[in-house]
Amino acid sequence: MWKQHLWLLSHWRAISEKKLSYEEHGSLHTLYLNDYQKFIDYNIKDVELVDRFEDKMGLITLCLTMAYKGGVNYNDTFGTTAIWDSIIYRELFQKKVAVPFSEVKFKSPYPGGYVKDPQVGLHKWVVSFDLNSLYPSLIMQYNMSPETIIEGERCNVDIQSLLDKKMTFEDSGKSIGGNGQVFRTDKKGILPDIIDGMYTERVGIKRQMLDAQQALQNADKTDKQTIYGIERDIAIAENRQMSIKILLNSLYGALGNKYFRFFDQRIAEAITLSGQLSIKWAEVAINDYLNKVLKTDKDYVIAIDTDSLYVNLDPLVEAVKPANPVDFLDTVAQKKLEPALTEAYANLFNMMGGIENKMVMGREVIADTGIWTAKKRYILKIILDWNKSEIGPIEYNIGCNGPAEAEELLTQDGRSWQ
Repeated sequence: MWKQHLWLLSHWRAISEKKLSYEEHGSLHTLYLNDYQKFIDYNIKDVELVDRFEDKMGLITLCLTMAYKGGVNYNDTFGTTAIWDSIIYRELFQKKVAVPFSEVKFKSPYPGGYVKDPQVGLHKWVVSFDLNSLYPSLIMQYNMSPETIIEGERCNVDIQSLLDKKMTFEDSGKSIGGNGQVFRTDKKGILPDIIDGMYTERVGIKRQMLDAQQALQNADKTDKQTIYGIERDIAIAENRQMSIKILLNSLYGALGNKYFRFFDQRIAEAITLSGQLSIKWAEVAINDYLNKVLKTDKDYVIAIDTDSLYVNLDPLVEAVKPANPVDFLDTVAQKKLEPALTEAYANLFNMMGGIENKMVMGREVIADTGIWTAKKRYILKIILDWNKSEIGPIEYNIGCNGPAEAEELLTQDGRSWQ
């Protein structure tokens, strides 16, 4: 696993400068007693490094932005319940809706995200696909909110029966979650409404960012004041959109907390099981398409982790033998697999009901080599990322000590991984 010293500031690549060393004194207290001037210099250097780290990463600014967005104290941005309690409270106050009292509720164990047992070993030409903001999208699609739950209505279903399409749900004005919970869809719920508003705001901010980036390219490079102003606007916009993204992705964490004012296990369970259904639905669609094209009966999905799946497209490359496998796989993903997924999710929406189909799955990376040893333990040698940048980095989530060891693993004889 990662060595503890790798978390020291001097090992972070965000900034090149290092802290002052006081190893000869053993401790800060001894440094204070024996070399007071160096003790002062050490602290000044620490402040300078934190300031430069903030200039590079913007984490403090991000914290402040989230606090103002949520209407909470700065410390509350490190959790999920307080900030979302405030966001929902203010939305209800605007709508003149009484806020329920906060009370501790009963919570029993329930399923989380689906992680597939991977096909252990070395794989060539791996392409990953990712669902866009899975949990917030599910909340919007099925209109999941405390006030949209239809009391007493719950269908007796399980994920496998839904995948086998052994049930139909044709009740207009309602939707059904992966746990069988039924929600009304004739009126948008508070939670979907807040999420939708945040998404719309984030799209507008990202559009402002693109406009500012274009203005930066066209600006007179000798006009330092103008350049500084545009760069500042880009940094502010990036910070705002990132704060919204973090808030959206943290909502489920609050909804799954029994101390959250708006906790309801039926919603939390509906989100996770609907997520399982969505990602397994994609697995079925990918396998159906590839088995039809290659005239096989195989499982081409190497691994699944909550909202992402990794597909082995080496058999397709071997069958076609394209001159440029990367361009070939990029085209296949864009023109064949993504449309197949879009059609599959449209069918799922028609089966389960909802307000609007929000399931969007797109290609993430293309890797020429990948190794899996267990769940969540893998290495990918990426050739092309999601925005078509030919970067060639290594993505790794495995018990090794960094990129060098990961690279060594990737270059080992593949037979040792079979």
